Amino acid sequence: MQDARIAKYRRLLIIYGSFFIRSFAFFLITPIFTENISSFEWGRVLATQALGSWIIILLDFGFTLSLSRKIAISGDDVASINSSVSAAFSAKLILLIPAALICLAASQFGILKSEYNLIVWGLIWAISQGLSPLWYYQATENLEKYSLIDIAVKLLYMIIAVLLFSRYPYGYLILSVQAVLNFMGNYLMIKWMINKIGPLNLSISGGFDALRQSFHLANFSLITSVYTTASVYIFSLLSPALAVALYGNADRLLRTAISLLGPINQIFLPRSSRAFKNSGKEGIKNLKHMLKVYAFLGMALFMIIWILSPYIIRIIFGEKYLESSEYLRIMLIILPMTCINTVIVYHFLIPNHLDSLVTKLYSYISVATLLSIFPLVKLFDTYGMIYAMLIPESIAMIFFSFYIFRWINSGRWAVKND
Repeated sequence: MQDARIAKYRRLLIIYGSFFIRSFAFFLITPIFTENISSFEWGRVLATQALGSWIIILLDFGFTLSLSRKIAISGDDVASINSSVSAAFSAKLILLIPAALICLAASQFGILKSEYNLIVWGLIWAISQGLSPLWYYQATENLEKYSLIDIAVKLLYMIIAVLLFSRYPYGYLILSVQAVLNFMGNYLMIKWMINKIGPLNLSISGGFDALRQSFHLANFSLITSVYTTASVYIFSLLSPALAVALYGNADRLLRTAISLLGPINQIFLPRSSRAFKNSGKEGIKNLKHMLKVYAFLGMALFMIIWILSPYIIRIIFGEKYLESSEYLRIMLIILPMTCINTVIVYHFLIPNHLDSLVTKLYSYISVATLLSIFPLVKLFDTYGMIYAMLIPESIAMIFFSFYIFRWINSGRWAVKND
Protein backbone atom coordinates (compact mmCIF):
# COMPACT_ATOMS: atom_id res chain seq x y z
CA MET A 1 0.00 0.00 0.00
CA GLN A 2 2.78 2.39 1.00
CA ASP A 3 4.78 1.51 -2.13
CA ALA A 4 1.76 2.18 -4.34
CA ARG A 5 1.25 5.57 -2.73
CA ILE A 6 4.93 6.48 -3.17
CA ALA A 7 4.77 5.41 -6.82
CA LYS A 8 1.65 7.56 -7.34
CA TYR A 9 3.27 10.66 -5.84
CA ARG A 10 6.45 10.01 -7.81
CA ARG A 11 4.41 9.82 -11.03
CA LEU A 12 2.56 13.05 -10.25
CA LEU A 13 5.84 14.79 -9.36
CA ILE A 14 7.40 13.81 -12.69
CA ILE A 15 4.32 14.79 -14.74
CA TYR A 16 3.86 18.18 -13.09
CA GLY A 17 7.61 18.71 -12.99
CA SER A 18 7.57 18.36 -16.76
CA PHE A 19 4.69 20.85 -16.98
CA PHE A 20 6.48 23.49 -14.91
CA ILE A 21 9.81 23.05 -16.68
CA ARG A 22 8.00 23.31 -20.03
CA SER A 23 6.33 26.52 -18.84
CA PHE A 24 9.25 28.23 -17.14
CA ALA A 25 12.46 26.89 -18.72
CA PHE A 26 12.34 29.58 -21.41
CA PHE A 27 12.24 32.36 -18.81
CA LEU A 28 15.21 30.92 -16.91
CA ILE A 29 17.50 31.32 -19.91
CA THR A 30 15.84 34.40 -21.45
CA PRO A 31 18.30 36.79 -19.69
CA ILE A 32 21.10 35.22 -21.75
CA PHE A 33 19.16 35.85 -24.96
CA THR A 34 18.07 39.43 -24.27
CA GLU A 35 21.51 40.43 -23.01
CA ASN A 36 23.25 39.32 -26.18
CA ILE A 37 20.89 40.31 -29.00
CA SER A 38 19.29 43.61 -29.93
CA SER A 39 15.71 44.56 -29.09
CA PHE A 40 14.86 44.45 -32.79
CA GLU A 41 16.16 40.89 -33.15
CA TRP A 42 14.35 39.85 -29.97
CA GLY A 43 11.09 41.23 -31.36
CA ARG A 44 11.57 39.10 -34.49
CA VAL A 45 12.28 36.00 -32.39
CA LEU A 46 9.08 36.49 -30.37
CA ALA A 47 7.05 37.02 -33.55
CA THR A 48 8.53 33.84 -35.06
CA GLN A 49 7.76 31.85 -31.91
CA ALA A 50 4.17 33.11 -31.96
CA LEU A 51 3.79 32.10 -35.61
CA GLY A 52 5.41 28.73 -34.88
CA SER A 53 3.12 28.16 -31.89
CA TRP A 54 0.07 28.69 -34.12
CA ILE A 55 1.49 26.21 -36.65
CA ILE A 56 1.87 23.69 -33.80
CA ILE A 57 -1.88 24.02 -33.23
CA LEU A 58 -2.41 23.54 -36.98
CA LEU A 59 -0.32 20.35 -36.96
CA ASP A 60 -2.12 19.11 -33.85
CA PHE A 61 -5.47 19.64 -35.64
CA GLY A 62 -7.42 18.60 -32.58
CA PHE A 63 -5.75 15.18 -32.43
CA THR A 64 -4.49 15.62 -28.87
CA LEU A 65 -8.08 15.61 -27.62
CA SER A 66 -9.81 13.37 -30.18
CA LEU A 67 -7.07 10.72 -30.41
CA SER A 68 -6.47 10.57 -26.66
CA ARG A 69 -10.17 9.77 -26.25
CA LYS A 70 -10.22 7.30 -29.16
CA ILE A 71 -7.10 5.40 -28.06
CA ALA A 72 -8.31 5.25 -24.46
CA ILE A 73 -11.58 3.67 -25.64
CA SER A 74 -9.70 1.16 -27.82
CA GLY A 75 -8.22 -0.46 -24.71
CA ASP A 76 -5.99 -3.40 -25.67
CA ASP A 77 -7.04 -3.41 -29.34
CA VAL A 78 -3.56 -2.83 -30.81
CA ALA A 79 -4.79 -2.93 -34.42
CA SER A 80 -7.32 -0.16 -33.72
CA ILE A 81 -4.72 1.97 -31.94
CA ASN A 82 -2.21 1.47 -34.79
CA SER A 83 -4.86 2.53 -37.31
CA SER A 84 -5.69 5.71 -35.36
CA VAL A 85 -2.04 6.66 -34.82
CA SER A 86 -1.13 5.96 -38.46
CA ALA A 87 -4.01 8.14 -39.69
CA ALA A 88 -2.96 10.97 -37.37
CA PHE A 89 0.67 10.95 -38.49
CA SER A 90 -0.44 10.75 -42.14
CA ALA A 91 -2.61 13.82 -41.54
CA LYS A 92 0.26 15.69 -39.88
CA LEU A 93 2.51 15.02 -42.87
CA ILE A 94 -0.20 16.39 -45.19
CA LEU A 95 -0.50 19.49 -42.98
CA LEU A 96 3.20 20.22 -43.48
CA ILE A 97 2.28 21.61 -46.91
CA PRO A 98 -0.05 24.42 -45.69
CA ALA A 99 2.34 25.04 -42.77
CA ALA A 100 5.21 25.65 -45.19
CA LEU A 101 3.03 27.90 -47.37
CA ILE A 102 2.00 29.97 -44.35
CA CYS A 103 5.64 30.47 -43.41
CA LEU A 104 6.49 31.42 -46.98
CA ALA A 105 3.72 34.03 -46.91
CA ALA A 106 4.95 35.29 -43.51
CA SER A 107 8.37 35.99 -45.02
CA GLN A 108 6.77 38.64 -47.23
CA PHE A 109 5.21 40.88 -44.57
CA GLY A 110 5.91 42.80 -41.38
CA ILE A 111 9.09 42.60 -39.34
CA LEU A 112 9.73 39.03 -40.57
CA LYS A 113 9.96 40.10 -44.19
CA SER A 114 12.97 38.34 -45.80
CA GLU A 115 13.98 36.85 -42.41
CA TYR A 116 14.31 33.41 -43.99
CA ASN A 117 16.73 32.00 -41.40
CA LEU A 118 14.35 32.73 -38.56
CA ILE A 119 11.23 31.60 -40.40
CA VAL A 120 12.72 28.31 -41.64
CA TRP A 121 13.93 27.40 -38.16
CA GLY A 122 10.61 28.58 -36.74
CA LEU A 123 8.87 26.11 -39.06
CA ILE A 124 11.27 23.30 -38.13
CA TRP A 125 10.78 24.09 -34.43
CA ALA A 126 6.98 23.96 -34.91
CA ILE A 127 7.24 20.62 -36.73
CA SER A 128 9.39 19.20 -33.93
CA GLN A 129 6.65 20.12 -31.45
CA GLY A 130 3.75 19.19 -33.73
CA LEU A 131 5.01 15.63 -34.28
CA SER A 132 5.18 14.91 -30.57
CA PRO A 133 3.22 11.74 -29.65
CA LEU A 134 2.11 13.23 -26.31
CA TRP A 135 -1.52 12.23 -26.94
CA TYR A 136 -0.56 8.54 -27.23
CA TYR A 137 1.16 8.53 -23.84
CA GLN A 138 -1.74 10.42 -22.27
CA ALA A 139 -4.29 7.91 -23.56
CA THR A 140 -2.26 4.83 -22.56
CA GLU A 141 -1.49 6.31 -19.11
CA ASN A 142 2.25 6.27 -19.74
CA LEU A 143 2.68 10.00 -19.32
CA GLU A 144 5.46 9.46 -16.78
CA LYS A 145 7.77 8.05 -19.46
CA TYR A 146 7.02 10.95 -21.82
CA SER A 147 7.53 13.49 -19.02
CA LEU A 148 10.97 12.10 -18.12
CA ILE A 149 12.15 12.55 -21.72
CA ASP A 150 10.58 16.00 -21.85
CA ILE A 151 12.38 17.06 -18.67
CA ALA A 152 15.70 15.74 -20.02
CA VAL A 153 15.25 17.61 -23.33
CA LYS A 154 14.40 20.91 -21.59
CA LEU A 155 17.30 20.66 -19.14
CA LEU A 156 19.72 19.81 -21.96
CA TYR A 157 18.41 22.80 -23.92
CA MET A 158 19.07 25.10 -20.97
CA ILE A 159 22.64 23.83 -20.57
CA ILE A 160 23.43 24.18 -24.30
CA ALA A 161 21.85 27.64 -24.41
CA VAL A 162 24.05 28.84 -21.55
CA LEU A 163 27.21 27.44 -23.16
CA LEU A 164 26.44 28.35 -26.76
CA PHE A 165 24.46 31.56 -26.91
CA SER A 166 26.87 33.88 -25.11
CA ARG A 167 29.44 33.08 -27.83
CA TYR A 168 27.08 32.91 -30.83
CA PRO A 169 24.28 35.50 -30.30
CA TYR A 170 22.05 34.65 -33.26
CA GLY A 171 18.28 34.71 -32.89
CA TYR A 172 17.67 31.60 -34.98
CA LEU A 173 19.78 29.50 -32.58
CA ILE A 174 17.08 29.96 -29.92
CA LEU A 175 14.77 27.93 -32.16
CA SER A 176 17.21 25.63 -33.95
CA VAL A 177 18.82 24.10 -30.85
CA GLN A 178 15.42 23.40 -29.31
CA ALA A 179 14.14 21.92 -32.58
CA VAL A 180 17.05 19.46 -32.84
CA LEU A 181 16.62 18.35 -29.22
CA ASN A 182 12.86 17.98 -29.70
CA PHE A 183 13.43 15.69 -32.68
CA MET A 184 15.77 13.57 -30.57
CA GLY A 185 13.12 13.24 -27.85
CA ASN A 186 10.41 12.51 -30.45
CA TYR A 187 12.56 9.79 -31.98
CA LEU A 188 12.75 7.93 -28.66
CA MET A 189 9.04 8.44 -27.94
CA ILE A 190 7.89 7.31 -31.38
CA LYS A 191 10.30 4.35 -31.33
CA TRP A 192 8.87 3.13 -28.01
CA MET A 193 5.35 3.66 -29.31
CA ILE A 194 6.04 1.61 -32.46
CA ASN A 195 7.48 -1.20 -30.31
CA LYS A 196 4.07 -1.36 -28.62
CA ILE A 197 1.68 -0.95 -31.57
CA GLY A 198 3.79 -2.04 -34.57
CA PRO A 199 5.01 -0.12 -37.65
CA LEU A 200 2.84 2.77 -38.80
CA ASN A 201 0.86 2.39 -42.03
CA LEU A 202 1.01 5.87 -43.51
CA SER A 203 -1.39 6.70 -46.33
CA ILE A 204 -2.74 9.83 -48.01
CA SER A 205 -6.34 8.57 -47.87
CA GLY A 206 -6.04 7.73 -44.16
CA GLY A 207 -4.60 11.18 -43.52
CA PHE A 208 -7.46 12.97 -45.27
CA ASP A 209 -10.01 10.83 -43.39
CA ALA A 210 -8.43 11.87 -40.10
CA LEU A 211 -8.49 15.54 -41.16
CA ARG A 212 -12.19 15.33 -42.03
CA GLN A 213 -13.06 13.72 -38.69
CA SER A 214 -11.17 16.36 -36.66
CA PHE A 215 -12.12 19.35 -38.81
CA HIS A 216 -14.72 20.94 -36.50
CA LEU A 217 -12.58 20.58 -33.38
CA ALA A 218 -9.51 21.89 -35.21
CA ASN A 219 -11.46 24.76 -36.72
CA PHE A 220 -12.40 26.02 -33.25
CA SER A 221 -8.83 25.69 -31.93
CA LEU A 222 -7.29 27.42 -34.92
CA ILE A 223 -9.71 30.36 -34.90
CA THR A 224 -9.55 31.04 -31.16
CA SER A 225 -5.76 30.66 -31.03
CA VAL A 226 -5.27 33.43 -33.59
CA TYR A 227 -5.98 36.16 -31.01
CA THR A 228 -4.20 34.31 -28.18
CA THR A 229 -1.30 32.16 -29.35
CA ALA A 230 -0.61 34.14 -32.54
CA SER A 231 -1.36 37.62 -31.17
CA VAL A 232 2.31 38.65 -31.07
CA TYR A 233 2.74 37.63 -34.71
CA ILE A 234 -0.37 39.57 -35.77
CA PHE A 235 0.95 42.60 -33.87
CA SER A 236 4.26 42.21 -35.72
CA LEU A 237 2.44 42.77 -39.03
CA LEU A 238 1.39 46.23 -37.87
CA SER A 239 4.20 47.47 -35.61
CA PRO A 240 8.01 47.86 -35.49
CA ALA A 241 10.24 45.21 -33.94
CA LEU A 242 10.91 47.15 -30.70
CA ALA A 243 7.17 47.54 -29.99
CA VAL A 244 6.71 43.81 -30.71
CA ALA A 245 9.47 42.95 -28.23
CA LEU A 246 7.91 45.09 -25.47
CA TYR A 247 4.42 43.72 -26.08
CA GLY A 248 5.67 40.16 -26.63
CA ASN A 249 7.44 40.04 -23.25
CA ALA A 250 4.24 40.97 -21.43
CA ASP A 251 2.13 38.59 -23.51
CA ARG A 252 4.51 35.68 -22.86
CA LEU A 253 4.32 36.21 -19.09
CA LEU A 254 0.54 36.53 -19.15
CA ARG A 255 0.06 33.33 -21.19
CA THR A 256 2.36 31.46 -18.80
CA ALA A 257 0.33 32.65 -15.81
CA ILE A 258 -2.91 31.53 -17.52
CA SER A 259 -1.37 28.13 -18.36
CA LEU A 260 -1.06 27.43 -14.62
CA LEU A 261 -4.82 26.83 -14.63
CA GLY A 262 -4.38 23.83 -16.94
CA PRO A 263 -3.44 21.18 -14.34
CA ILE A 264 -6.20 22.41 -12.01
CA ASN A 265 -8.80 21.95 -14.76
CA GLN A 266 -7.59 18.40 -15.43
CA ILE A 267 -7.81 17.52 -11.73
CA PHE A 268 -11.26 18.96 -10.96
CA LEU A 269 -13.15 18.44 -14.26
CA PRO A 270 -14.12 14.79 -13.42
CA ARG A 271 -15.38 15.94 -10.01
CA SER A 272 -17.58 18.62 -11.60
CA SER A 273 -18.94 16.13 -14.14
CA ARG A 274 -19.89 13.71 -11.36
CA ALA A 275 -21.54 16.50 -9.37
CA PHE A 276 -23.87 17.51 -12.21
CA LYS A 277 -24.54 13.87 -13.03
CA ASN A 278 -25.82 13.34 -9.48
CA SER A 279 -28.05 16.45 -9.49
CA GLY A 280 -28.20 20.03 -10.65
CA LYS A 281 -28.25 21.19 -7.01
CA GLU A 282 -24.99 19.38 -6.25
CA GLY A 283 -23.50 20.70 -9.48
CA ILE A 284 -24.36 24.31 -8.61
CA LYS A 285 -22.90 23.85 -5.12
CA ASN A 286 -19.68 22.53 -6.68
CA LEU A 287 -19.69 25.40 -9.21
CA LYS A 288 -19.88 28.00 -6.42
CA HIS A 289 -17.01 26.27 -4.63
CA MET A 290 -14.88 26.26 -7.81
CA LEU A 291 -15.66 29.95 -8.38
CA LYS A 292 -14.26 30.72 -4.92
CA VAL A 293 -11.13 28.64 -5.57
CA TYR A 294 -10.46 30.22 -8.96
CA ALA A 295 -11.33 33.72 -7.75
CA PHE A 296 -8.74 33.35 -5.01
CA LEU A 297 -6.11 32.02 -7.44
CA GLY A 298 -6.91 34.66 -10.05
CA MET A 299 -6.73 37.58 -7.64
CA ALA A 300 -3.64 36.18 -5.91
CA LEU A 301 -1.82 35.86 -9.24
CA PHE A 302 -3.11 39.29 -10.30
CA MET A 303 -1.82 41.04 -7.17
CA ILE A 304 1.51 39.21 -7.03
CA ILE A 305 2.35 39.83 -10.69
CA TRP A 306 1.02 43.42 -10.62
CA ILE A 307 3.19 44.32 -7.63
CA LEU A 308 6.28 42.47 -8.83
CA SER A 309 5.95 43.15 -12.58
CA PRO A 310 8.80 45.73 -12.80
CA TYR A 311 11.13 43.37 -10.95
CA ILE A 312 10.03 40.34 -13.01
CA ILE A 313 10.61 42.21 -16.27
CA ARG A 314 13.97 43.56 -15.10
CA ILE A 315 15.22 40.14 -13.96
CA ILE A 316 14.00 38.11 -16.95
CA PHE A 317 14.27 40.53 -19.87
CA GLY A 318 16.58 43.29 -18.63
CA GLU A 319 16.38 47.00 -17.86
CA LYS A 320 15.85 48.01 -21.50
CA TYR A 321 12.49 46.22 -21.54
CA LEU A 322 11.11 47.82 -18.36
CA GLU A 323 8.25 49.39 -20.35
CA SER A 324 6.85 45.86 -20.75
CA SER A 325 5.78 45.96 -17.10
CA GLU A 326 3.35 48.80 -17.90
CA TYR A 327 1.73 46.69 -20.63
CA LEU A 328 1.71 43.61 -18.40
CA ARG A 329 -0.17 45.41 -15.63
CA ILE A 330 -2.98 46.35 -18.02
CA MET A 331 -3.06 42.91 -19.60
CA LEU A 332 -3.43 41.31 -16.16
CA ILE A 333 -7.11 42.34 -16.25
CA ILE A 334 -7.52 39.32 -18.55
CA LEU A 335 -6.37 36.97 -15.76
CA PRO A 336 -9.40 37.15 -13.39
CA MET A 337 -11.78 37.17 -16.38
CA THR A 338 -10.08 34.05 -17.74
CA CYS A 339 -10.42 32.41 -14.31
CA ILE A 340 -14.17 33.07 -14.26
CA ASN A 341 -14.62 31.87 -17.86
CA THR A 342 -12.54 28.77 -17.13
CA VAL A 343 -14.77 27.84 -14.18
CA ILE A 344 -17.92 28.32 -16.24
CA VAL A 345 -16.59 26.34 -19.23
CA TYR A 346 -14.87 23.45 -17.41
CA HIS A 347 -17.11 23.17 -14.36
CA PHE A 348 -20.53 24.06 -15.76
CA LEU A 349 -20.86 23.97 -19.56
CA ILE A 350 -18.75 20.87 -20.34
CA PRO A 351 -20.26 18.76 -17.50
CA ASN A 352 -23.70 19.70 -18.86
CA HIS A 353 -22.69 18.72 -22.43
CA LEU A 354 -22.86 22.31 -23.70
CA ASP A 355 -19.53 22.17 -25.56
CA SER A 356 -21.20 23.44 -28.76
CA LEU A 357 -22.21 26.68 -27.01
CA VAL A 358 -18.57 27.32 -26.09
CA THR A 359 -17.42 26.56 -29.63
CA LYS A 360 -19.96 28.83 -31.30
CA LEU A 361 -19.47 31.76 -28.93
CA TYR A 362 -15.67 31.77 -29.07
CA SER A 363 -15.73 31.35 -32.86
CA TYR A 364 -17.91 34.45 -33.26
CA ILE A 365 -15.86 36.40 -30.72
CA SER A 366 -12.61 35.44 -32.44
CA VAL A 367 -13.80 36.79 -35.78
CA ALA A 368 -14.92 40.04 -34.11
CA THR A 369 -11.56 40.32 -32.31
CA LEU A 370 -9.58 39.82 -35.51
CA LEU A 371 -11.60 42.52 -37.24
CA SER A 372 -11.02 44.92 -34.33
CA ILE A 373 -7.25 44.43 -34.03
CA PHE A 374 -6.25 46.39 -37.11
CA PRO A 375 -8.21 49.61 -36.43
CA LEU A 376 -7.42 49.53 -32.69
CA VAL A 377 -3.67 49.14 -33.28
CA LYS A 378 -3.74 51.94 -35.87
CA LEU A 379 -5.52 54.23 -33.37
CA PHE A 380 -3.80 53.29 -30.09
CA ASP A 381 -0.58 51.45 -31.09
CA THR A 382 0.41 48.83 -28.48
CA TYR A 383 -2.49 49.74 -26.19
CA GLY A 384 -4.85 49.03 -29.09
CA MET A 385 -3.54 45.46 -29.24
CA ILE A 386 -4.12 45.09 -25.50
CA TYR A 387 -7.69 46.43 -25.82
CA ALA A 388 -8.32 43.92 -28.60
CA MET A 389 -7.17 41.09 -26.31
CA LEU A 390 -9.59 42.25 -23.58
CA ILE A 391 -12.63 42.13 -25.90
CA PRO A 392 -13.14 38.33 -26.22
CA GLU A 393 -12.79 37.46 -22.53
CA SER A 394 -15.06 40.37 -21.54
CA ILE A 395 -17.82 39.36 -23.94
CA ALA A 396 -17.50 35.67 -22.99
CA MET A 397 -17.67 36.45 -19.25
CA ILE A 398 -20.81 38.60 -19.66
CA PHE A 399 -22.54 36.04 -21.90
CA PHE A 400 -21.65 33.00 -19.76
CA SER A 401 -22.70 34.76 -16.53
CA PHE A 402 -26.04 35.72 -18.08
CA TYR A 403 -26.52 32.12 -19.33
CA ILE A 404 -25.88 30.64 -15.86
CA PHE A 405 -28.26 33.17 -14.28
CA ARG A 406 -31.02 32.10 -16.68
CA TRP A 407 -30.19 28.42 -16.15
CA ILE A 408 -30.49 28.69 -12.36
CA ASN A 409 -33.73 30.73 -12.57
CA SER A 410 -35.23 28.14 -14.92
CA GLY A 411 -35.22 25.62 -12.06
CA ARG A 412 -33.06 23.06 -13.89
CA TRP A 413 -30.60 23.00 -10.98
CA ALA A 414 -33.16 20.95 -9.03
CA VAL A 415 -33.38 18.26 -11.72
CA LYS A 416 -31.30 15.07 -11.57
CA ASN A 417 -29.18 14.65 -14.72
CA ASP A 418 -29.33 11.06 -15.97
